[in-house]
Amino acid sequence: MKILDAIFLLILSCVVIVAGTMVGYGKNVQLSEVLLGISIIFAVGVTGYLIAKLPVFNKLPSIVWISATAIFVSSSAFPWSRKNLWKRLTKFLLWRFVPRFWLMQVFRLVKTSELSKNFLGGLYQ
Repeated sequence: MKILDAIFLLILSCVVIVAGTMVGYGKNVQLSEVLLGISIIFAVGVTGYLIAKLPVFNKLPSIVWISATAIFVSSSAFPWSRKNLWKRLTKFLLWRFVPRFWLMQVFRLVKTSELSKNFLGGLYQ
């Protein structure tokens, strides 16, 4: 199967999934959320399939590389995961523009408050 044929089939299945989700869940979901999720699934599928087509990695079937890509993207080692993204944003934005004494006071309050457990998902535990 050619690469473009596989990408076309993946796009076609994504369209069917989006249509099924919108029909099945109706007004309970927003189209933007569905498109964001399906675009992540599409990117994982295309990336894994392209890795499987590389000469060194074509010894294993493409489902292995698609699964490995999905596991990497969903792990906390991925640079854009929720935990790492929050830490990177605070280091980049806050540490450069706000005096450190104020930040230490704010982080101390966030760590001890009940809000950090519920709202932030316990990122500072």
